[in-house]
Amino acid sequence: MFDSLGYGGSNPITDSYLRFVSSGVNTQVQIDRDGITSTQGFSLLVNLNNVSANSLVIGSNVLV
Repeated sequence: MFDSLGYGGSNPITDSYLRFVSSGVNTQVQIDRDGITSTQGFSLLVNLNNVSANSLVIGSNVLV
């Protein structure tokens, strides 16, 4: 997905292309199509119902 945006990094979260935002008991996954330059800003990619952002983990790393 990020390849089609021209992303060449190794971590879209730390490179500011992807973020997770708590919204009550849900978590929004938001994407910024141009990452660090941020001229477009973040938009909603998907809403994870009844999923806490604090419970999202890749390997041993908590995402938020």
